[in-house]
Amino acid sequence: MLLRAAAIVAIVASHADLVALPGGAHLLLALVGFNLARFHLTGAPRGHRARRLLRSAARVAVPSVVFLAGVTALTGAYPWATALLVNGLLGPPSWAEPAWHLWFVEALVATLLGVAALVSLPWVDRLDRRWPFWFPIALSIAALTTRYDVLEPRGGDDLHRAHVLFWLVALGWATARATTWRHRLVVSALVLATVPGFFGDPVREAVVAVGVLALVWVPCLRVPAAVARLAGLLAASSLWVYLTHWQVYPHLEQRAPLAAVLASFAVGLAAWWLVGRAGRLPAVVRRRGRARRQAVGPGGAVSASSPRSSTGRAPGTTLTATRVPTS
Repeated sequence: MLLRAAAIVAIVASHADLVALPGGAHLLLALVGFNLARFHLTGAPRGHRARRLLRSAARVAVPSVVFLAGVTALTGAYPWATALLVNGLLGPPSWAEPAWHLWFVEALVATLLGVAALVSLPWVDRLDRRWPFWFPIALSIAALTTRYDVLEPRGGDDLHRAHVLFWLVALGWATARATTWRHRLVVSALVLATVPGFFGDPVREAVVAVGVLALVWVPCLRVPAAVARLAGLLAASSLWVYLTHWQVYPHLEQRAPLAAVLASFAVGLAAWWLVGRAGRLPAVVRRRGRARRQAVGPGGAVSASSPRSSTGRAPGTTLTATRVPTS
């Protein structure tokens, strides 16, 4: 959570020219792999794991495309390939702005879909369960074929394509499965052997390498409660901060870069809150509908209940043989 929050702060602050800390988005991809292993690639059945990954991909892709399509329709800010998250397939092969601005979201969705397809295969599922640490290590080594241009499915920009960057996702996956100091040494060795030289930027490489090594060796860190709450808020809203900050910081970065960063987070947090509220509306409507149906009995009769039931407990209290009463 702390690394995710730090990464989104570094992304926005770097784009707004407040600081020079590139590499936050690539670090986020390693965190994606870490969280996939922790929360999706669990001991659940194969089909359940694949469906959870597909739902996660939809939760990222659908609101992102809706937002980006709206921005594109209203302002023409992006090519439609970017708005539809297919710029890596249909857009310019080399880096071009603003076409490549949303590369991270494309890579995230492609990763979720790719891993869902991968773990849905019975033989992959068996390998992952039998070798929970060494399987993602093997995936990372196999993915290095695109990092080192042994395989080039598509030329052009190599720093922002999902298939080139999957080795970072697999390293994060392996980090979550590292249960011994030997495992951690293996992941650390791969990080130190493969990250330097990839970007051609020592600062970016240091940010990514140090971030992943921190994930490997410092999985938990005690911080004050206020810091934890702030980090949780920034981490939870990071997707919407990333999506919206492109429309905010350019208006302020030349005059007031700090204001550009603060405004970007304010807009991103507001968007995250609004989308969350809108997403809860169907559940609220269903609950109210059930409450009305329960209040109106058969034939339209309104049911009534006394403040206390004959058992002396509040209405709705459930008694079970093995649990204390819950209301």
